[in-house]
Formats: sequence, C-alpha cells, structure tokens
Amino acid sequence: MTIRCKISLAKAAALAVIAASGCNVLPLPSVNSGVPVAVTCPSGAEAGVFGEDVSARDSWVVSQASRALGRVGITKVWCGTTHDTIRVIWVRSTLPMVVVSFQRSSSGTAEMVEFQDPRSLPPLAVPGIATRRAAPVLSPELDSVASAIEAAGFWSADVARQTRPEGGDGWILEVRKGQKYKAVVRQSIRDEQLDPIVNRLFDLVHREGPRMR
Repeated sequence: MTIRCKISLAKAAALAVIAASGCNVLPLPSVNSGVPVAVTCPSGAEAGVFGEDVSARDSWVVSQASRALGRVGITKVWCGTTHDTIRVIWVRSTLPMVVVSFQRSSSGTAEMVEFQDPRSLPPLAVPGIATRRAAPVLSPELDSVASAIEAAGFWSADVARQTRPEGGDGWILEVRKGQKYKAVVRQSIRDEQLDPIVNRLFDLVHREGPRMR
C-alpha cells in the first residue's frame, strides 16, 4: 500500500524519495541546481530566513546568521517578490558579522551591513546592526558579478561543506535568479570554487572579505 505524504514545494525539490511503505525520507541532498522561489514568505522575521536546504541543516554558521538576520528583519531572498539578488553572510566567531548583498533591478545596488561586535554584548545576546551603507553599481560591475557566478559553477556546487571545526568562521552565499534560488554554506574561510563570487561582492563595497583572513 502506498501512503501519500503532503510536502511543500520547496521540500519536494529537496527530498529525493518518499518510501512506498511510509513517509521516511532521505537526508538533505549534497547538491542541487536551485529550487523554485516561494510565492509568499512565512510570517515572522525569524521564520525561514533561508531556503529549506540551508535552514534545515545543523550548522553553527546557519544558526548564528538566522538569529541575527531574523532579529533585524533583513529581506528574505528565497521567497516573495524581491529582485534578483546575490548575498553573502560572513559569520565570525569573535568579530562582527558582515552581510554584503547585491540586488539587480533597473539600477544595481550593493549594500553592506555590519553587525555589533559580539565581544561587546552579553553572553548569548543576538547582535543588532552597527552600520549600514549602500552604493550604486554600474552596468559593467553588474555583468562581472553575473559572470563570476556562472564561471564558478555555483549552480552545481555542494550545498554544504565543512573544513573547520564547528563554531569556527564561515559564510553563506545566496543567489536568486528569476524564479530560482540556491544557497550554499561553508564552515570555512576559503573555497576555491566560490571565492571569486564572494570576493567580487566584497570588492563592490570596498571591504576586505574572507580572503583577507
């Protein structure tokens, strides 16, 4: 007998098999080529900060980023009606978290958000925003970011990879292109495949990024 299981569209894209004898599912996949953008975002700032492939992972980097971005209500990329977006969240264990995002609309905009220094906060406190600035991006720069994504093979990259102990620095890279979304998590500083994208984003806001560590 086949048991039918109700699952969301995002989950359907992430889950490979529903067993014919029940609702048991396989672990989250190591690679995907993007999932459909959800039409509406979940209610509440802290609900579903990232797409399900990332949010469901037991990762210190994901946990810290979700708490901080959820608290300040930064726009969710994986759902809703926002423009095409590229965003990197650099999570650091003893220094401020930095978020650099690039949004492609009629005119490009690059934004950098730096959070409060965790060393100045009580234990377990969630940092708020310390500084926030935006700058216009010219067409050649728009094209260079898009080219970096394709040249690096982002859409075929592993969703998650860990080369440092849990709790160490890492980053999350999100890309929304049309109605497709993908995010990757790195519990590391360097990733030879994706470094060109991350570095290009930090260059747009004239900020030293993970490559400088």
